[in-house]
Amino acid sequence: MTARGNWPVRLLRSDEAAALHRLSVECFGDGAHSEAFVQQRFCNGAAIASDVVVAEGAGRLIGAQAVTYLSFFVGGRAETAGMFTDGMTHPDYRRRGIFRSLLLEAERRAYDRGASLLFTMPNDRSLPSFERSPGWHILPDRILLARVLDVAGLFQDRGLPGLLARGMGALTHWAVRNGGRLDAIGLTEVSELRPFAAEIDAIAERAIPQHGVACDRGFAFLDWRFAQNPTWRYRYFVATDAAGRLSAYLVTAGEQRIGTFLSYAADMLWTNEQSMIRLLDFSAAALKKDGSRLFGSIVTSPRLLRVLTKAGFRRVPRMVSKRCFHTAYAVHPDRPDVAAVARQSDGWFLSLADFDTI
Repeated sequence: MTARGNWPVRLLRSDEAAALHRLSVECFGDGAHSEAFVQQRFCNGAAIASDVVVAEGAGRLIGAQAVTYLSFFVGGRAETAGMFTDGMTHPDYRRRGIFRSLLLEAERRAYDRGASLLFTMPNDRSLPSFERSPGWHILPDRILLARVLDVAGLFQDRGLPGLLARGMGALTHWAVRNGGRLDAIGLTEVSELRPFAAEIDAIAERAIPQHGVACDRGFAFLDWRFAQNPTWRYRYFVATDAAGRLSAYLVTAGEQRIGTFLSYAADMLWTNEQSMIRLLDFSAAALKKDGSRLFGSIVTSPRLLRVLTKAGFRRVPRMVSKRCFHTAYAVHPDRPDVAAVARQSDGWFLSLADFDTI
């Protein structure tokens, strides 16, 4: 146990899933991860290692910061990166230096475990703490793109009367890309990605090192991130070539937000750009059929922006969605070579999977 300030800071024990879940509910309310998620991700010895640094006060957990250790490629070279998630401080104990204590201890442990790069997507409340922390750098906010799937339904969900909503939908239909076909050859929705494990590994091996900074999106990462996450229900779409080989995959998730039902591209990867565009078309049709009004994705690289734009996605105005996607990173002091690559914002390939928020 380490004493930082007035608060004992230590690692979470394997029998404290319920206590960490209670802290999450006290901090985030309905947005908290389920206890099953906490148990699976941090207390069951998950396939991908994590440390959770916690602070104690008055006999309970009052703060936490998780670090998950991922295989990354930085400048084409394999590295270990620490993904910071689930940072929280109990509302009764904020502005007392607890967050900074947790951050410093988590940094120390991550570097001791061999991480050369640390990164996170802080929310608006925690962003200033990273901005003030020595060694951390803030990349430009990632933009949000969306493809409108159901204009009339979207207007109606937002309170426009049914007849007027249908009229507005007809008037704006010209600006909305039509959905793809659900019977397109080589495109399908599958119940799991496991049958494509070897092919996913092959796609990741070819595609990931081409980016400046990117997580190794082999099957082990996807299985840990999605199949083993009990909080969200994910959908999986794949594109195959004429020989039946995988050429692109897409993972989506949906939620009720801003008064309507939205779907997100949680993760995607491809070796053939046209396959990815066709797969986005195909998935958009499937999501619309099941009630999604919008299909969104963050953009973290020029390649991803090009693919999404060709698939009919457009930038979401801030007046429509005020949600921001910040990225903060830190580099081990002894690794200036990693720092030189990481500071190139357009070189990062990230998705919501890396941020662990959806």
